[in-house]
Amino acid sequence: MVLSLADRLIQALHTRATRDVRDTEWQGARTFRQALRAIGRVLSNHTIPDGALRRELLAFMPSEHALFPSRAAAVRWQLCETPRHIRPLLRALLGLAFEGEVDSPLLMALIRLRELYARRGRRLPDHLHASCAPRWADLIEGGDRQQALRAFEAATVLAWRKALRNGSVWMAHSLAYRRRHAMLISEAEGEAQRHRLYQQLGVPLQASSYIPPLLANLEAGLASLAEAVEAGEVLVDDAGVHLQA
Repeated sequence: MVLSLADRLIQALHTRATRDVRDTEWQGARTFRQALRAIGRVLSNHTIPDGALRRELLAFMPSEHALFPSRAAAVRWQLCETPRHIRPLLRALLGLAFEGEVDSPLLMALIRLRELYARRGRRLPDHLHASCAPRWADLIEGGDRQQALRAFEAATVLAWRKALRNGSVWMAHSLAYRRRHAMLISEAEGEAQRHRLYQQLGVPLQASSYIPPLLANLEAGLASLAEAVEAGEVLVDDAGVHLQA
């Protein structure tokens, strides 16, 4: 239950950050339009000396945080600015007994954070890097080590959610968040019961026997679609396939 609630909370945090970024982009678009008009007025003002022109133009430039290479980068930066939501959640999760694959970067990140919280650290040590979340490298490996800690925490939370869902991190007693291989038939059992299992699924043992009927059905369906297009019953354009009302 705790893991399910944490999963929903992380998704809610990400959704909120994305919404905030979109709102900021909308406001920024208005700001950029105003800045372009102001720059145009400055360039048209021939009374401003050439030496002062650069200073006048720089006054209209947006702040560095308003410029991101992509929306995803802006969302990552926004998540770094909400430690009061992420840090308590992460502290609670660190109290649970997770297991994972050997040398899992995520488990190593959780161990490092547990050690950091134990000594009440507020800055990310320089030797910690973004191996569990390469896309966060710019923030985690930046010069501001307090921001780097916030980025490391946010990246770890998101990586934890993804790993828990794909089974690379699990809890031994959980039914919903089990080890990936625990959800599948073992390789030995699958090989021993291969014929019976394929019979239950109603599929042949070889793909060469399974694919031709599918291709034949596909060709027949495309031929029927072409006839419907020629008869005017169906319209196909760049926007998709349209049926008459």
